[in-house]
Amino acid sequence: MKKLIALAAVFVLLLGLFAGCNTVPAKEPAESEPTETEAVTPPPKPTRATEPDDTEEIVGVWNYAMDVGEIYSLMFDSAVIPEQQASMLAALSLLFRDVSVITVMEFREDHTYSIHADEDSAKTAIEKMKENARENLLEIISGFYGMTVEDLEAQMAESGKTMEEVLEAFDAEFNMDSLLPQVSMSYESGTFTYAEGRLVLTDREDNQVVYTIEVGDDQLRITDIEGVSGDLPDAMLPMVLVRGE
Repeated sequence: MKKLIALAAVFVLLLGLFAGCNTVPAKEPAESEPTETEAVTPPPKPTRATEPDDTEEIVGVWNYAMDVGEIYSLMFDSAVIPEQQASMLAALSLLFRDVSVITVMEFREDHTYSIHADEDSAKTAIEKMKENARENLLEIISGFYGMTVEDLEAQMAESGKTMEEVLEAFDAEFNMDSLLPQVSMSYESGTFTYAEGRLVLTDREDNQVVYTIEVGDDQLRITDIEGVSGDLPDAMLPMVLVRGE
């Protein structure tokens, strides 16, 4: 059952789809002050007044309704899964069924951004997982242990365990409420640049994630992502965010 801890990593991974990053831009080297003997020469005028900057187009709050179950299925359907893990992954799919979390992204005029999970939606997601666990308890537990439901039921009958006792044991071994602080407190922040459909997020360690996006009609569509660890299934794109408050 220790593999259940992987549940927490799923939420962190999903937030990581938007940011590889917590960030602060690298410091520019300080320029030396001119000496008394040096003539102060004004810098040459740039050929362009400013670099392309479409920041105003995305300033504000954007929400992404993250279907955890669907994304989980897409990611693992596209991966090569060892046979011995197949039943465990099938059990996880039952646990994540119809579970969603709203990810909130905010872009500011000063080129800083933040990303976090909406706390109310995180609470709802945990409650839905607990409901899924109750409704599919035998399938989930047998999947994690790599046995059939019939074998699990036989063990329960032999030990005299009721469904309620098994559910209590399940909750005691892995308390899904313990996921809530990890989901609610998951927070990314940093700086960004945006021009001509190219959005670049940079974290405090100077890691970058690059998005190709389209903005219009209060929607922000992510059509491509570069810099996220691992390959993302094509079916995950586009990701559509809607403008919030």
